[in-house]
Amino acid sequence: MLYSIDNLSFVNFVSQCFSEPEALKMINEDDEQLVSVKKMIKTKINHQNIVFLDFGAGRGRILKGLLSDNGIFPKLKYHALEPQKECHSELTKLGVTRLYSDYIELPDNTFDFILLSNVLHEIPIISWENSLNKIISSLKDTGSLMIVEPRTLFKGERIDDSGFMVLSEEEIQILFNLPKNLRPFYFEDYKEKITAVMIQKPDLKGVDEESIRNALIKLQENSVKNAEKLMLNQDEAANKYAYGRKMAFFAMQSINAQICLNKIDN
Repeated sequence: MLYSIDNLSFVNFVSQCFSEPEALKMINEDDEQLVSVKKMIKTKINHQNIVFLDFGAGRGRILKGLLSDNGIFPKLKYHALEPQKECHSELTKLGVTRLYSDYIELPDNTFDFILLSNVLHEIPIISWENSLNKIISSLKDTGSLMIVEPRTLFKGERIDDSGFMVLSEEEIQILFNLPKNLRPFYFEDYKEKITAVMIQKPDLKGVDEESIRNALIKLQENSVKNAEKLMLNQDEAANKYAYGRKMAFFAMQSINAQICLNKIDN
């Protein structure tokens, strides 16, 4: 039986949602996430000994990209949090100042920057309130939280028993109860590829069950709207494989958001 390319891509992405995410080892100098992280850091790096936490550092993908930047790395005290202890030896070899295995180990009022790059969507929903509020309390009063996420996933991922939740600027604003629109930190060429925002500690009012619920509701609404837009433009899609993957992404995300909302209600 023959299937179209977009159908095969859709099925492939959904099947990947039963597999654990992989920690990436390498990063290119022109990677849009790395470039955006550097841009965010450079807006505030005005003295030596900046205390930087890579939350969910993996195998040091972002660290490897910063090591070659003499305008940034020498000024950083680079801390890393990584729950997978098999990654710790590699991070130590790269020169991490201090390693953490769990967010509960993080000291309060310590970090100038905390980075979540490709990480927020991998935190299980049941841990959002505690882990994100701990991140906020770990920032110095003048500190900044940086969140970088892809617009869509290239591969499906299994996150806990609820699935992935990839938030855009709008949903991040709702999640953190932010009083104003978020300022994006990416070059215009990356607008369709990534979300990259930096939030100052005074603007972070904390995360609670209501803000999580409201962010998930908005995420589900936006996922359905994005799927509808894709369906309207199906015949015009030049890349059928990308079309099928994006449709699967928005479909799974809508389902995942509903599963998480049900968990909150129960």
